[in-house]
Amino acid sequence: MRPEHVTRRPSYGKNSPAVGERGARTRQRILDEALQLFEEKGYYETLSDDIAGRVGIVRATLYQYFDGKDDLLLAMYENLISRFVDDLRKEVLAPKDPLKQLETFCRAYLTRAAQSQTVGGRALTVFNLRLEIDRPDDFVKAYAPQLQLLIEVLTAGVDAGVVRDD
Repeated sequence: MRPEHVTRRPSYGKNSPAVGERGARTRQRILDEALQLFEEKGYYETLSDDIAGRVGIVRATLYQYFDGKDDLLLAMYENLISRFVDDLRKEVLAPKDPLKQLETFCRAYLTRAAQSQTVGGRALTVFNLRLEIDRPDDFVKAYAPQLQLLIEVLTAGVDAGVVRDD
């Protein structure tokens, strides 16, 4: 006899207290393998079963970590953006001159993802457009670290008197 209402346990989001070290590793493996599959087959052609199989889990486990492919895509984008901004920050803040920092930001921002031959670099460009169109609120939230870095660079320029504040 089937119950009329089946309750699913809560998913293991990135900040979930229920996920331990092993769960965090599983979540990261899901992100890494999904990224590879999206590159190989494309987002729409990649099935949840493909991702689960590549990771060595069942589909139900995949859904414990992500509500679906869109949530997986958003988490992947946030992960890539975080790594991208960390690298960008190091490069941008290396010069002490605020104008040189601004120039470095602009050059690196405009060329890094497009020139990257790594999977993440190409995916960053493609997923950026998909999220901006399909999930604009999530895109704005995920984009915030890049915007924050630009604000820091511009503020340093204003403080140094080399960038106007109007």
